Amino acid sequence: MKKATDLNKYNGLSPRNIVSAVSMLDTFLTEHGIDYELRAHHRLLLEMLLTEYAEIDRSAPFWIITHRSYKKVLIQVRVRCESFNITEERESPLLRAHLRGITDPLEWKYKHGENRISYECKTVVPGKEALDYVIHYMDKEKKAFRTGVVLRFVNMLLLIIDPLLAARIVTAFSGSELKKILLFAVLIALLDAASSLVTYIASRNLTKAYTTMRDELQTDLSQNMLEIKTEHVDSHGSGVFVQRIVEETGNLVIGIDEMLAVITEAFRLIGLLIAFATVSIPMLAFEIVLFVVYFLIVRKQAKVLKHDNRLLRISKEKLNGFVTEMVKACRDIKLLHCEDSFTAKAKGVISDYTECTQDLENHSNTYILARTQFNAWTNLLYIVILVLMMSNYGMTAATTLVLYNYNGKTYASARGISSSTEDFYSLLLSAERVYQLLKGKDFSKEKFGEEKLETVKGDITLHDIYFGYKHENDVMVPVLKGMNMHIEAGESVAFVGKSGCGKSTLLSLITRLYEPAKGEICLDGADFSRLDRDSIRGNIGMVSQSPYLFNMSIRDNFTVVKKDVTDEEMIEACKTACIHDDIMKFASGYDTIAGEGGVMLSGGQRQRIALARCLIRDYPIIVLDEATSALDNDTQQKIQTAIENMQGKTLIMVAHRLSTVINCDRLFFIEDGNVLAAGSHSELLENCEAYRQLYGEELAAC
Repeated sequence: MKKATDLNKYNGLSPRNIVSAVSMLDTFLTEHGIDYELRAHHRLLLEMLLTEYAEIDRSAPFWIITHRSYKKVLIQVRVRCESFNITEERESPLLRAHLRGITDPLEWKYKHGENRISYECKTVVPGKEALDYVIHYMDKEKKAFRTGVVLRFVNMLLLIIDPLLAARIVTAFSGSELKKILLFAVLIALLDAASSLVTYIASRNLTKAYTTMRDELQTDLSQNMLEIKTEHVDSHGSGVFVQRIVEETGNLVIGIDEMLAVITEAFRLIGLLIAFATVSIPMLAFEIVLFVVYFLIVRKQAKVLKHDNRLLRISKEKLNGFVTEMVKACRDIKLLHCEDSFTAKAKGVISDYTECTQDLENHSNTYILARTQFNAWTNLLYIVILVLMMSNYGMTAATTLVLYNYNGKTYASARGISSSTEDFYSLLLSAERVYQLLKGKDFSKEKFGEEKLETVKGDITLHDIYFGYKHENDVMVPVLKGMNMHIEAGESVAFVGKSGCGKSTLLSLITRLYEPAKGEICLDGADFSRLDRDSIRGNIGMVSQSPYLFNMSIRDNFTVVKKDVTDEEMIEACKTACIHDDIMKFASGYDTIAGEGGVMLSGGQRQRIALARCLIRDYPIIVLDEATSALDNDTQQKIQTAIENMQGKTLIMVAHRLSTVINCDRLFFIEDGNVLAAGSHSELLENCEAYRQLYGEELAAC
């Protein structure tokens, strides 16, 4: 595999430059297939290293040099300031992190006024096991794939024969042999017709095999993505999954076809060399020399352009991300009157993309010039040698024509074979990334039991629950600390407390978006870990503070959660949620498109539609996370009445305004990861000072 080296320079150790350098390293490691946890380690290491040197001289320029070989990434940091051997600073948090085994030993030296710190990031080399696994997705069209492969090789043989016939017909013309002219003309026509037909059938079969493979893969990846634990989705971000489901499956198909083309070109090259050997050994040797030189040119081109393409892709992602954010935040940008700063930032991002594009085009044009110049002068040299062979060694005109027709045919093989190692690595890497999403430990799936509850009453018990969130530096931040709670079936309860006390986390555990690190959650006495998916997700409905509506009609937003919902059920649910009248004011009524995330609707309309969507499933347990935060007082009162009329359902609420939950049967006041007090509103006012203070602050703010 080729080696890739990047050098990134920064003018000073400002916090902004440090963040930029860390982001750059993360992008580089991501591009080269380093897994999430290892990237997090190296982001932390680089950040701490640069921070240490910033304390010495914040204005010191520094460089980040990254070098990728087959089995590892080498990282070197160069800081131009006074000598400071960071590996000997025993109190340094950097060293403490290093000693915990975050990386291989750091190497430090001071040279040319620079502190040079080098270390390695070992990678898992993509194995063929992942490729073998994803290749099985072509089994459905295995026959079509094999047919396409065989026909490609047949076409390769036809292309080798073509120059022989072309030379024969020219010789026949020079000798005025009319019958031979007609014979070779017919043979060439048949050969060309056969070649085009074989190419067509091969392409049809391979396209069928590739598209089926991609379809099967994307379907399975989509299903797997919905089964992945929520914590992995939150930590990796949506871009990772979009990349692997859409881009990597496409790259995988392209990679398989490219490797097939490389193998075909390799056999074609062998055939061409054999053909040369049967005609002229000296010209075979000369052709091999030309092939090697041309191969080195296109090999170098492949390396340079691969590097340029990677930088261009990174800059394009930044440009697309910035433009997307700017469009989405257009209203806020105007209200904040920061158009000028965004325009300036846009200019910088666009300039970076333009510079990368120009570098790619300039390098590409440079190598095109080198190749065309090489072709022109070697073609002249080739003809001179053929003339000498005819005049001095008695080479016949027919032989000369055959050799001339073969000249340059090996160049196409050189272009195909030159990047074969990198292409094969890219293919393995795409297969590895797809395989990780399907089977990898970094994307573990939700696990449900096999026990099924036929009838759910809605009794929920939390026993000794511990839970925390892991941050990028692998530090676990505890949120719930041995929490105990019992919610009776049919009871309406609310979790209250200051921001960050764990209210929304509790809802995520009850809906099993997250699993507790320790402890037991029971539904009607049955442990969540033993229950199947339907028993939990089919009986607990949730409306969040910012509910997501799908980019489809309002009607389809209901049918997607209940396929057989009737118009009567839909209208009744919407009336209960006080949204029916709003919907009927739209020109298309229930066929109005909600837009991505419900962007075509107001916040209050989205919440009410989400509540109605929850009501049509008739869940015995309904969870409301700030579900009335975007409603005006009048509508909120209507929703409040609707909620209170849901007799027999277990209602669990979280609300920022205590006034919206004071009528619940019980309130749980959460503080420091535990239930500080529980009871009705009046009981908490009487017995819980912290609640009384919180409620007093809300009244004072009104």
